[in-house]
Amino acid sequence: MTTLSVPLHFGGVLKTWRKRRGVTQQQLADLSTVSVRAIRDLEIGRVARPRHDTVRLICDALGLTGRARADFQAAAIQLDDDRSWLHEPPAPPPAVFDGLIGRSAELAALDEALAGGQRLIGLIGLAGVGKTRLALEAVASWHAADRLPVLWSAYAGSRDDTVSAMIRTALSAETSATAKIGASDQLSALVRDRDTILVCDGYDGRDTSALDVEAVGSLLRACRGLRILVTSRSPLDPGGAWLLPVGPLGVPADGLDLDLLRDAASVRLLLRHVRRERPDFDLDAGNAAQVAAICRRLDGLPSALAAAAAWFLFYEPSALLDRIESDPFAVVADEAPELRSVIRAAVGGLPPEELALLDAVATVDSPFSIAAVAGVTGLGPGTAARLVRRLCLRGLLRAASEDGGREARFTVLSLVTDARKTAALLPEQPPIASLRHA
Repeated sequence: MTTLSVPLHFGGVLKTWRKRRGVTQQQLADLSTVSVRAIRDLEIGRVARPRHDTVRLICDALGLTGRARADFQAAAIQLDDDRSWLHEPPAPPPAVFDGLIGRSAELAALDEALAGGQRLIGLIGLAGVGKTRLALEAVASWHAADRLPVLWSAYAGSRDDTVSAMIRTALSAETSATAKIGASDQLSALVRDRDTILVCDGYDGRDTSALDVEAVGSLLRACRGLRILVTSRSPLDPGGAWLLPVGPLGVPADGLDLDLLRDAASVRLLLRHVRRERPDFDLDAGNAAQVAAICRRLDGLPSALAAAAAWFLFYEPSALLDRIESDPFAVVADEAPELRSVIRAAVGGLPPEELALLDAVATVDSPFSIAAVAGVTGLGPGTAARLVRRLCLRGLLRAASEDGGREARFTVLSLVTDARKTAALLPEQPPIASLRHA
C-alpha cells in the first residue's frame, strides 16, 4: 500500500505549548502581536512555513527559553520543505487476493450509507465473520470509483507504518492525553478537508483497543471530508454511528437441489477452500447433503469453514461431518484456535439483560419469533425486540431464512450453543424474571 509520509507538524507543537500556558488563540495573538488568523492557520497546518520573526514573537509570548525554545524553533525549521506529501496520488487500501463471496447486500448498504453522508460507520460481528474482508472490498470500490485516499489502521497486526501508528495514537482510548494531542493534530493536517476514508480495523470497544469517543468526534469536526469505518466485535459507543451487523454467510436449507446448493454463499466459500486441498473435489448427489450439513453446523462462519476445509484432504464429507457433530471446535482448532474462547468471551461480556434473554431463548423451538421470545420471557414485545436486535448485532443470533411468513424469525448460532455447554466458564447470570421490570 502507498502511504503518505507525515512531517513533523509545527502546528501540533504550537498548540501543545499554548495549552500548557493556558491561553487561547486570541490571547496568544494579543501577547505576540501575531494575528489570531495566522496562529489558527499555523495550528491546523494551513501555513507551510512560518516566518522566522513569527516564530520568535510566539516564543517570546509563550515565555520559551533554553531547550524548550530551541526545540520549538527546530520544529518550525524542520517542516517538509515542499509539502509533497499533500500531493501524492491517493493512497489505495491494502491489496486483496481473492474474490468476495456472498456480501452483495452488505456492500450495497455500505454504498448507500456513504452516499447518504454517513461519516461514522461500524461493521459489527463475531471474530472470523469477515468484517475486515468486507471493509477491504468496500473501500477498494470507493477508492477505484472516486479516487478517495484510504488511511488504514489495524489495531493488531503486522502493518504498523507511520500513518497506522499515528491513527492508533490519536484515536485509541489507551493513549495518553499528551501523545493524543500531537497525533490528532498531525492526522488533522494530513487529512484536512479532503474527502478521505479512514479505516480502524479491530478497534473492538473493549480494554485497550476501544475507540476514544471524544477523539473521534473531534477529528470528524476538524476534517469535514473525512469518513471513518470501524470494524469491531461489539457495538460502538459514539452516538450517531451507523452500525451494520455482519453475520455469517447464508447456509443452505434442507433438500435443496444441486444447482441451488452450489449458489449458497457458505457452500461456495467452503468449496473454494476445499479445492485448495483437493482440486478434484466436486459437489455431487452423493455428498451434497453432507456438505450442506457441514455449512449449517458451522453456521456459515467464514473462519470455521476455511478451517474445516483442510480436513477434506483426509476425510470424506460424511466422516468429517461426524467429527464436527462431536466437537466442532476440535476440528477447527488448527486454523481457528481461539474460536471457542472468542465466542465464550462474546457471551460472557454481555450485559445482564442480553445474557438472560440468550439463556431464555435456548428453551424456545428455533427459529423463533419476537412473540415467542416475549411469551417465554414475559417481556413486552418492544423490549424483546430490542434485546434480540442487540444479540443479532453482536452476531450471536441470526435471522432465519425467509419462509413467507409475516413475522421475522431468529435462531441462536450452533457454535454459540456448543461454546456454552461448558457453563462453568461463563459468569452467573440473573434469571430473565429479574429483568422484566428493570
